[in-house]
Formats: sequence, structure tokens, C-alpha cells
Amino acid sequence: METTKELFNEYLDGNSFNGELDEFEKYMMGVVKDSYEVMLQESPESYPEVYLGIVNDYTFNAIAFKYKNNYFIGLNIGLIRIVKNFYNYLFSRNDVFKEIDTSEEQNPDIDINLSELDNYIDTIGDLFNNYDFESVYPKSKERKNNAKHFAANAVSYLFFHEYGHIVHGHLDYSIKTNKNFVFFESNSKNEGNLISQCLEMDADSFAATKTISLIKDPEFWSGSALTTGFSSVFMFQLLSTKIDNLNELSNYSHPIPAIRQMIYLNMVYAFFYQFSEKSAEEIAFKVVDVVLKEHKIVFMDVLGLEKESLAIVNSVNEKVNQHFKIIMNTWNEIRDDLSKYAYGPIAEKKIWK
Repeated sequence: METTKELFNEYLDGNSFNGELDEFEKYMMGVVKDSYEVMLQESPESYPEVYLGIVNDYTFNAIAFKYKNNYFIGLNIGLIRIVKNFYNYLFSRNDVFKEIDTSEEQNPDIDINLSELDNYIDTIGDLFNNYDFESVYPKSKERKNNAKHFAANAVSYLFFHEYGHIVHGHLDYSIKTNKNFVFFESNSKNEGNLISQCLEMDADSFAATKTISLIKDPEFWSGSALTTGFSSVFMFQLLSTKIDNLNELSNYSHPIPAIRQMIYLNMVYAFFYQFSEKSAEEIAFKVVDVVLKEHKIVFMDVLGLEKESLAIVNSVNEKVNQHFKIIMNTWNEIRDDLSKYAYGPIAEKKIWK
């Protein structure tokens, strides 16, 4: 009988990653696997097990698929290394995350400017493949540790997003309805992708709830929400492609970062509200204040992303808000059918006007 590792490699036509991970990358993957094990112990017995593997692909992508009645999640080696490089780059700068001592840092001699993003296929994350980061890392121990911590949480968030596609029945639903046996995290453009966007938003909700809920001590709630906030909101932006027409929001496989960001903030509030309305408000407002301000500094001030592409800008755009409501109303249309394939409870219907 074939092992799940062998099945993973077989499905990928032998393209699983068999190289060596460095210390930073091993730490990231260790955090992902540990978080998954903790979540499984605390989740309903009905939650399925998955095999987590690394794909020998250097693009910024991840996949969830079903093969021979087994579930798999694959993280591209490119995604792992780009996330590592991204956070090493940020924490090696003295103008980002200034609350953490920057006295030992000097800005790297790498001129990254995302305003040059002029195609609609590559994600922002993919552009980090164009630079040599071998000697780019923070000098201070505290900032090195923070780079590893943030990077590991970012990859964990994406893993739980992929796992959400499985647990909430997206994968089996898609197999039954349109023979889609795999979910990719890279954005694609085709007409009529509202159902796809619904499923992506639902997977984001699952990931946000699971990553935050791993922290049990109320003393660390705020810090956990902030870490997850940086990890998720930054990841949404890295996974985005250039969108120049807000009238075509329905034609992308994934919601734009602004909408994914809105979902994350809603889930933060909803999670902490069950314990205390005051705590929910305080933590949600802190996340908005701290994470979104740093988001602007990183992507616009440092990396030169055009203002119109910034998630925090689009989140207050009326067309974006209207599209958010359209997605949520589409959820109402598919929710009952989707629930037949879910391994646990999923979001109820809600009227959005």
C-alpha cells in the first residue's frame, strides 16, 4: 500500500520537494505542524487528517487537493522562501516595526519597488524572486526572532486557510459540482468567480478563528491578534495581483486584499466577543490601528506599491463594500449544499443589504 507521502509525490508527478530546508525554514514548518497537531486535539473528531508536503515549485503558491480518498496540502518551496525573505527584509530595515529596537539595523542595499508591477499574473510575492536575499537578515537577536515568528505565523495562517477548504467541504463540494479536485492560492481571472470568492472568504474565516484560538491565556490575546493580523493582512497583499478596474471584481478567483482584510477583522471581533464585548472592541481597534498603519508603511512607503492597490485604501471604497455584500449573498445561495460536505459547522446565512 502506498504511503501518503508517496501519493503526494505521485499526484505531483514526482514534483515534491526533496531538498534541504535551512534552520529558518525548518522552524517555520515546525510551527505549522505543531499548530496543526494542537488544533486536531481540540477539534471535533470528525475533522479529517491531511498530509502536509512541500512542492518543488518556486512560485508563490499553495494547494489543497484530494487524491485516492486522501487529503493533501502542499506549500510551494517558493512560498516558504519568499515569506522568509520578506520578513528578513522587513526586520533588517530601520524604518519598519520601529517599536522593536532598530539601532543595529541598516537598510539593505536592495531597491524593491512594487510600482513596477505591470502584469496581472504574478503576485506581489512572486516579485521577491527577482532579488538576492542571501545576505539580508536582521542583525539584532530580537528582530531575528521576530522575523522567524512572523514568517512562521504567516505560513501557518495559509496552511489553516487550505485546511479550511477541506474541513468546510469546499474541496468535496467542488469535486461534485465542477470536477475541481484542487484549490490553488494564486489568483486567476475568469468571468463569474463569485462562488470561488465565497469559498476563499470562508477559508479565511476558518484560518483566522483557528490561529487566534490557539492562544488560551487572555494575557496574550492582544499580542496573538496582532501577530495573526500582520501575518494574514500582509499575506493577503503578497498574494494579490494588480487590479486596475474595480468594476471587474467578480472576475477574480480570490477576493481582493481589502475584502479579505475585512473578513479577518470581523472574525477577530467575533472571536473575542464571546468572552467580552469590551475585549472584542479593544483588541479589534488595536489591530486596525497598529496592523493597518504598518501595512501602509511597508507596502506603500517602503515598497512603493501604488496607493490604489493598497488594501487599506480599497477597504473604504464603496464599490469594494458593495462587492463584499454580493459575495456574502452568494454564500447564502450555496451554503445549504456546501454544508452536506462539511466536517463541522459552517457559517449561517445572513441577509446583506
